[in-house]
Amino acid sequence: MIKLNTFNLIDMQTENSASLPFLCIATAAAVWVLLILTCTSTFSNPIGQTLCLLSLPITITAAFSLLPQSDLKRQLRSFAARWAVSMILYCLLIVIGELVLLLASSALGYLPYSDRPGPGWGKVPMHFPQADEVRFLGGWAIALIPMCLFWGGSLFLFAEWTQWFRAPKWMAATFGGLLCGAFTILAIDSWGWYIAIAPFLVYASGLAGALFGSFALPRLAIETGPEMKLWKRVLAIAIAVLSFSAVIARPLISG
Repeated sequence: MIKLNTFNLIDMQTENSASLPFLCIATAAAVWVLLILTCTSTFSNPIGQTLCLLSLPITITAAFSLLPQSDLKRQLRSFAARWAVSMILYCLLIVIGELVLLLASSALGYLPYSDRPGPGWGKVPMHFPQADEVRFLGGWAIALIPMCLFWGGSLFLFAEWTQWFRAPKWMAATFGGLLCGAFTILAIDSWGWYIAIAPFLVYASGLAGALFGSFALPRLAIETGPEMKLWKRVLAIAIAVLSFSAVIARPLISG
């Protein structure tokens, strides 16, 4: 067994251990979609949406901790815990990273958000971040949390799906990085519209997301399914990649 030092309750299975039944992953994905619809329709504030999105993996982890000890219990608890860790790490990386970039660039004399006269150098003096500025940007960053939790949880399920169908490590890292980077750019660009955020901050966040998807995500999604025919593996991985790519392409095409 391999321990993830971030959270001691997460037991990583090796490739030689029994795999989590695929039905569990598929069920988790279906429940995740229903939870997202419930969160967006029930809660209008970021705090309510955040607690709602975090409730599923945390509830699953707590519930299976009460069951008698078994291999399936350990697998399900590990799956739910790694799911929660993936959501939280991605959210912290993007939200805190974006807030730090906004405050740092403003402190150095670059206006990172503005409709008029627009972002750029020489439009704000060099200064230490003021309380009003921190409060304004912090409020914007807090409102970004539910979206980051949503994408962090969804991308973990994508990675878990492809890993279960035995995608090569290089393929998992490549598609994880591309999709995570693209989703991050879409998220920051759409939410940054409210404060007319500078383009370089959008792409910087996209780079951070790509690094998360290439290096962190494959280490969190470690389920490996049984041996199966090559065409089944290729078909299942292609379905996952095309589905997530379609989500990215839709706003670009409709726009």
